[in-house]
Amino acid sequence: MLKALVWSASMQSKIKTYKREVSIGLLLGLGYVVWTGDVSMVEVLVWPVFTFAAAAFGLDSYAKQVQTRSGSYSTDGDPSLR
Repeated sequence: MLKALVWSASMQSKIKTYKREVSIGLLLGLGYVVWTGDVSMVEVLVWPVFTFAAAAFGLDSYAKQVQTRSGSYSTDGDPSLR
């Protein structure tokens, strides 16, 4: 019973959001639209796709940089997050 409680507590902090995988899929889809030559659709899709991809990879990278060894996040170094 105790082992199950420890396992469930450790699994709650490791929830996968799939944001990077989704952004890769969106980039591949945009690449296909570019490859087929649909310029008007590329003009519509380029900003949302690149914005999502930049946010997915950039925020993940930032979160990993501010994460402490214990797995918690500290905002001591960034005064805007206080």
